[in-house]
Amino acid sequence: VRPTKYAQGTLWVFIDHNTRILELGSGKSAMLDSLFRWGYHDLIGSDFSWTLINQKKSEERYLKRGLRWERVDATKEWPEWEVDCVFEKATLDCLPIPELKRTVEIVYRALRERGIFFHISCCPP
Repeated sequence: VRPTKYAQGTLWVFIDHNTRILELGSGKSAMLDSLFRWGYHDLIGSDFSWTLINQKKSEERYLKRGLRWERVDATKEWPEWEVDCVFEKATLDCLPIPELKRTVEIVYRALRERGIFFHISCCPP
């Protein structure tokens, strides 16, 4: 599913175009492509899968744009990233409660002061 114009308008309310954005659990998501088209350029994609990360790192469209791709286990310590915004869509839905809590703690440690964590769930509350 591609992010919509509504999402684009909502983002501009919260984050400016100089924001460093991390997508947690990028998978085959088109989120970073859309963010780049909308004018955001300090982007990091992350996923648990080496296969997906290596595939993304080798795609010419990402090489030209300078997007970073990192293999990360969301439930363990991450590299020393400081980001302004973390996007996550359904990654946390897949985690058992203890790992979910730990991952959320790690997300908040990676966020700079006044950073924003966008969590999009596919599960009912």
